[in-house]
Amino acid sequence: MTTTWYRFEAADVLFFRDGRPFNQGDPAQMAITSLFPPHPNTAVGALRAALARGMGWSGTGPWGKGTTDMLGDGANLDPPGLHFKGPYLTHGLAGPLFPAPAMIVKEKGDEGQIRRLGPGRARECDLSSKTRPKVRLAEPKKTDPKARVKGLTGSWLTLGGMQHVLNGGVPTRKEIYLAGDDSEPSDEENDVKNVLFAREVRIGLARNPKTRTAEQGALYTAGFVRPQAGEKVALVMGVEGLKDDTPAPVSPIPLGGEGRFAWVDGGEEIAWPEPPEAFQSAGGKLLYTVTLITPAQLCGPIWPGPGEQLCGLPGTIVCACHERPLMVGGWASKDFKGQEQGPQPLRAMLPPGSTWFMEASPDDVAKVREAHLKHIGDKDKQDWGYGQILIGTWMDDDTRTIGGGDQ
Repeated sequence: MTTTWYRFEAADVLFFRDGRPFNQGDPAQMAITSLFPPHPNTAVGALRAALARGMGWSGTGPWGKGTTDMLGDGANLDPPGLHFKGPYLTHGLAGPLFPAPAMIVKEKGDEGQIRRLGPGRARECDLSSKTRPKVRLAEPKKTDPKARVKGLTGSWLTLGGMQHVLNGGVPTRKEIYLAGDDSEPSDEENDVKNVLFAREVRIGLARNPKTRTAEQGALYTAGFVRPQAGEKVALVMGVEGLKDDTPAPVSPIPLGGEGRFAWVDGGEEIAWPEPPEAFQSAGGKLLYTVTLITPAQLCGPIWPGPGEQLCGLPGTIVCACHERPLMVGGWASKDFKGQEQGPQPLRAMLPPGSTWFMEASPDDVAKVREAHLKHIGDKDKQDWGYGQILIGTWMDDDTRTIGGGDQ
């Protein structure tokens, strides 16, 4: 099926809420900072609204039948059976950027070597069960036992860097766009703070619309992001199922909260890393990794553990690496999924970068390779862009890294 691509460039700063309250008087309100990039449902809603405006929608009220036949209606993407991809982060010079897998860590210290996590020796722990009395937890490989490591949370890899990871290696330093933090300033040449976006905290004052005077206690703060225009930092989305005669979206469009806008135009397809040419094996098992590049709501109420299947993928889980869950909500228009207009309940999802170490039968190699770039998890969420994965490999011995940069 043909995919139509769109590119978003911020007109000014942008603001995308996370799951925390943003109400007047809430103590946590002082710490609200914008997500970036936004969750898929935010970008999908903005793009569908822009396409509807291009079809003649006024911007208020329900869509007409002609529009719903082409864009779906509310939560329903059928007809015409749309399937969204992204949003993906791109950089004018580096190209597409992918969330750093949680299995890639950095040693603390002056050298800051880049390492991989991988399944360690079997241990008894609280994840043990009757069918699997011992489990293997992720441990740093090729690292001094006394060395301390930290994850690359909030960082991105270039196309080449992600390819090294999927092949079983580690990225070079120049292939990592480090997020950094205030407690440990980074002097990296390609620090995300300096290259991709800047954070701006602004103070606002609510006014009474009738008197046009300030309301007492109505000061508020919001942490915005400003994608660097000079570096052409943008978001890219793909849509499958659009008709060839679909009008171009109206631009600029509202994107995110706080009345912010972005320019939208046709974009180029994302360049993707490839699955490994050959998968590693051990003990008669094919060893592969599954890495999320968009958030995922997994199948079932309980996330799978060691020895269990992962959303129908071949084989079973050995161990996994992921950060704390994301709390993803949203805003519903009138009669969206039968809900009243307003904020929707938060749901826990696994964040991009989450990685599973899998083992499968060597006979399943074709099925494993076909899973590359597919979507896993809740079927309704897949169509909105959630749960997209990349397939890689891992080694079950001490000679784990097979390419890339620092070993």
